[in-house]
Amino acid sequence: MLTASSEYWRPNGRRSEPPTSPMSAWTALLWLNGIGVLVAIVRFRSCLTMFLLNQFLVARALGNIEAYGQPISQSYLPGGIFSAANTRLAFALIACTSTIAVFFAVLPAWALSKRPSTPASLPSVPWPILVAAGLYLALFAMSSETILSSPYGGDGTLLGIHLGGGELILVYAVVLYEMYRRVAVARLAPIRALLLLLAMCVATEYLKGRTGIASGLMIGGTLLFLRPRGPSVRRVLLIVSVIGAIGVAGAATRAIRSQFSSIGSDAITSFSSSLGASERDESIAQTGQGAEAYGNGTQYAAHVLECIQLWESGTSREWRSIYLPLEYTFEPNILSGIFSFERSKEAAWELADYYIHGGGVYVVGEFYWNGGWACVLVMTTALCAFMFLCDTRCHNGGFWALMVCAFSPGLYMGIGYGFAQVSRGMFNGIWFVVGMALLSRWRRARRVGAGTVEQDTGPRHAAVPVEG
Repeated sequence: MLTASSEYWRPNGRRSEPPTSPMSAWTALLWLNGIGVLVAIVRFRSCLTMFLLNQFLVARALGNIEAYGQPISQSYLPGGIFSAANTRLAFALIACTSTIAVFFAVLPAWALSKRPSTPASLPSVPWPILVAAGLYLALFAMSSETILSSPYGGDGTLLGIHLGGGELILVYAVVLYEMYRRVAVARLAPIRALLLLLAMCVATEYLKGRTGIASGLMIGGTLLFLRPRGPSVRRVLLIVSVIGAIGVAGAATRAIRSQFSSIGSDAITSFSSSLGASERDESIAQTGQGAEAYGNGTQYAAHVLECIQLWESGTSREWRSIYLPLEYTFEPNILSGIFSFERSKEAAWELADYYIHGGGVYVVGEFYWNGGWACVLVMTTALCAFMFLCDTRCHNGGFWALMVCAFSPGLYMGIGYGFAQVSRGMFNGIWFVVGMALLSRWRRARRVGAGTVEQDTGPRHAAVPVEG
């Protein structure tokens, strides 16, 4: 765990000159992202909320790097990465991409239909699939030790079978969608659904020391479940409180997961004192980072600067990150082992060829590494437009309701782990839509063959209010 106590480490990259961008500019950027997050929450736009939350953390980290130099948690990187020229360019990148995201957060949901979300537009998941999903999650929860009994990093296998691959996100999507469907048609109270989702995340993610997918599930579930009755001051305050609690839970879990099994509650005490100390001015000045480091903000900021350094030195991925997810989708890892073929490297793995880093690659930096400003503008706009459609059309049912439940669980983590991870959620959504369509046709064919019509006598939910 990184702390600001005892002796402060002074990296070679420590600033000796004043910052090139005034701190007021970074403060304005933080306000832009903070207001964007609040607007996205008020409009119940879960995907855009996750993107802007990550942008806020990265902007905070870059502002501290601009002012104080290389952060302590990135001491293994060459000091030149944290140059004033790179941080100046990083400011422009984050400011531009945040502006695009805020635009879509503010944009009225002109495509949102007034028709209600009913069982006809939100088909139920067949009970055998729900049972299978529950069984899989139970086996997954038993496949590795918890951080209560062993350090973080269990192998996640049961009877020699590896669990927790790409299929896990699809299982989460099935559960999240069925919970959302029942909330939308008034068969499950929103708060009860949120508590059930929390229990699932605790059993399968938090107790294992994993936080990324759990954060995406909880943020997405909160904004999906609480949406049907429309915005209110009380509801918005509840959502903000829940998201804040998710952030603290994630930071605490990451901080204690390697130590809790050996020192117990002392790990929590150490985290709370370190978190408070990290926000003191003298600590930030000495370490080059604040509390954003506990939310991976500093690591993601380093990704952006590494990608800038590579592009500016003439090393480009030439847009490979944009089209290679198709290869990863149709050539999964499990088949590469069976048929002995080698897949192209994901950006995060290629970045490791140049720099030691803590894993992943922040999507904004990855876009710049792939094609400079052209790639950043095109791909950020396309990604934000897709998130806008997920957020505003999901309450109509059909395609987008299924898509958002498959796309959002891995989004919060995926933004920091590369476009391959983000696009994986899109492809999972397509598989989910196709699977549900085939199931609906099969069930319809059975009803026609039996000469019966299935009726749903459950309560119907009123139409979702259109955003102003």
